[in-house]
Amino acid sequence: MIQNFYTQPNFYSRDVIDEFNQLYNYTIDGKDNPAEGVSKTCIVDSVTWQNAKQSLTKLEQLAHHTNTNLFGFNILPFTDFDTINLNTYTSDFESEYGWHNDFILADRIYDNKITVIVNISTEDYTGGEFQFFLNHEMTVPDAPGTVIIFPSWTQHRVLPVTSGQRKSLSFWIKGPKLI
Repeated sequence: MIQNFYTQPNFYSRDVIDEFNQLYNYTIDGKDNPAEGVSKTCIVDSVTWQNAKQSLTKLEQLAHHTNTNLFGFNILPFTDFDTINLNTYTSDFESEYGWHNDFILADRIYDNKITVIVNISTEDYTGGEFQFFLNHEMTVPDAPGTVIIFPSWTQHRVLPVTSGQRKSLSFWIKGPKLI
């Protein structure tokens, strides 16, 4: 692994961000499984890859390119049944997601290897900073349109939103279990 994470500011324009927000029209009833023992107060909707892939092809290619050049993980392709989370953090209840990672220790035949997050906010907000913990707290600029890609075992959080609304899209790239 060459880097701990990758960011691409302004990867998406406002027009594309508006298109992503239309994905909310295809949401499914999905069960969100937040990290155990962690505060997660954002609203989470899910959409299947089948309903999102036309809009997310460029992002999928960026994630695979990043893996090839920075991480080198053995990963699997998406299927139409994979889900994408649409996260809404609102100041109405100071939404946040405390320190956690997305590497799930469970009796499965795959592991989450890579996490991909895109800020798809359409309105101004304060708070809601995205942070990593890599030997110290590190705030990562993530203005609307920014993509953040990182190994799923990396500790990260979203600080409370104190005014407005922060929206993000997130998904995980799976691969064979790490042994």
